[in-house]
Amino acid sequence: MADVVSSPPLSGPVRTLYALAAAVGYPPAFLLAYLLTLAVPYGAVEKSTNVFSVNPLIFAALAAAICAGRYFLWRSWRRWRGKAGAFEGGALDAWLAAHKPCLAVVPVSVGIVAIDMEGNAFGFLIFPLYAILGIALGVWVHRRLRRSSARPAA
Repeated sequence: MADVVSSPPLSGPVRTLYALAAAVGYPPAFLLAYLLTLAVPYGAVEKSTNVFSVNPLIFAALAAAICAGRYFLWRSWRRWRGKAGAFEGGALDAWLAAHKPCLAVVPVSVGIVAIDMEGNAFGFLIFPLYAILGIALGVWVHRRLRRSSARPAA
């Protein structure tokens, strides 16, 4: 059996930072969590006409659930494609490290969750911006995920 080239494991703080980037900084996952937060009971509080505030605890729970679902979907896809064995210790680190470019979006995403949002501002500014970022960062992250697959050593 061929040896597998792997990178050193991530440290705890770096793993936490990359997990935050994967959960909140990845634009398609952020939009899904934000829109689901608006739809669930007690997810958003209407402050005035067409102005709402998101409950950050519900948003965090939904973002973490979406992030975990994306990871398990990716891991099962890798196993089905035969790119990983039954147990691969560095799969989580590889998945988290692929989300490193999303760190640039985290401050904006946290700010959007923290402020009171007006519906027109969300529809005409935030949603199109995150849709474009979702395409750009989505391609970037998925190319990094494809390259992180296990390769035999030469």
